Amino acid sequence: MLDLPDFHTHAPGKTLGILNLGIAESPSAGIYSMGLHPWYLDGNWEKDIEILTKKLEDLRILAVGECGFDGIRGPDLAIQKAAFEAQAAMAKSLGLPIILHCVKGLHLLQEFLKKHSQPIIWHGFNLHPDAGKSLVREKKIVRWLDHVAADASEIYLLGDVFDFWFEYKHAVPRGYV
Repeated sequence: MLDLPDFHTHAPGKTLGILNLGIAESPSAGIYSMGLHPWYLDGNWEKDIEILTKKLEDLRILAVGECGFDGIRGPDLAIQKAAFEAQAAMAKSLGLPIILHCVKGLHLLQEFLKKHSQPIIWHGFNLHPDAGKSLVREKKIVRWLDHVAADASEIYLLGDVFDFWFEYKHAVPRGYV
């Protein structure tokens, strides 16, 4: 069987893999990634960021993460968002990609991507394929709106332009409340 590279593994000793470690762990050899997983964040996450900052000096670290959002498990999403943004800023300053954990947090990722652009390796992406395409379409329409803003005092968008942004169980048309 062909041994393919694994951008995110928890199995030490994999020859073609980037081992993912938490900040309390130390690698014995090889390349690895390190970050604050959303499941394990707590009220002291800012102290953990300080530890992570020092550990990121190791040139064997090829990515920051696994970090991100989990709407099912972990602390309040505000804490997850703040910790993710801190790690993303560190990754960007070091020229490293982010290894993303995203469960029921796509809206937070979309919010982040509206303001930031950096390489992201989406670990365990198992959403419907259209969810990934939705992120690309959203960036395109936001870029277009920014482009025409100088020439248009008002824009009327009619029809189902935003179907890919909303799940109808969460959006209620005007007049139906």
